[in-house]
Amino acid sequence: MGYWLGITFSCLDVLCVAVFCDAFLERKTRGLRFVVGVLLYGVLSYIATVFVSHISEESPITLLKFAALITVYFVFASLLYTGKFWLRLLVVVLAYAISTLLEFCVLYSLLALLHIRYDEYVANMVLYFTGVTITYSLKFLLFSAIKRIHRPVVASSGNIKWAPLTIGFPLISLVGITIYYYLSMSGKMTATFVLFASGVLLATNVVILILIDLTEKNNLAQEQQKTLNEQRPSQRPSFRFRILPSPFARLFGIKSTPFGNEQYRNQEGKAIQRRNSYQKVIICPSEPRRLIFV
Repeated sequence: MGYWLGITFSCLDVLCVAVFCDAFLERKTRGLRFVVGVLLYGVLSYIATVFVSHISEESPITLLKFAALITVYFVFASLLYTGKFWLRLLVVVLAYAISTLLEFCVLYSLLALLHIRYDEYVANMVLYFTGVTITYSLKFLLFSAIKRIHRPVVASSGNIKWAPLTIGFPLISLVGITIYYYLSMSGKMTATFVLFASGVLLATNVVILILIDLTEKNNLAQEQQKTLNEQRPSQRPSFRFRILPSPFARLFGIKSTPFGNEQYRNQEGKAIQRRNSYQKVIICPSEPRRLIFV
């Protein structure tokens, strides 16, 4: 039964990552293929967890386990979602960091409230399943809210030069929570302090999400403004005309000169100011953009 529970929890974790990815990345496939992909990578993540647990039998929480699961989730996001490398990696790392920190918050809340140790928590099946239910409920609620608020970035407008720098803090959060875990298991740190540290790290990662959202909106606005600036010169009508000299003008040696719309208005004003002269304008049918002044 333990294997089936492990596979079930792993599939739920992959499903949480998928919900989070839906908020930032476009899916390549939907329907039954996507469900099969979630189940397949759920099994692969469980196999990776079991493999790491055989290598490191001291504790179920290790950096090697984090690295293995992030790798599986990244392959999952690469095959089932579109997006650039750094953006996919950032989304996966953030999803796993927030999920893990939320799990630690629930775990150490129960340990601090009930004043029990971790082994006592695991041995009590009712309490254990209660904590698991609360954890996954909060994960789905949080990730569903993020999916509802945020929409995937358009691939052509995704400027992700900031992504490599942003990945650092979720990774540091995972390293920090691992250190806190080992210190709490050895009795060098209380469950209350680990709960506080987990909450601070969780809140900071949520702030990173907000900054990502603001950065994406800023980049999109800049690209739209740039597109408008590129389109404006081509959309402006041309007001440049050329005076074609009449036979009367040629007789006096007057040459044709280009002028703009402002120049035409100036000449028009000068013609009005003269009392004993007028100017006749003829529009050529074959070339409507040329004016003949007589």
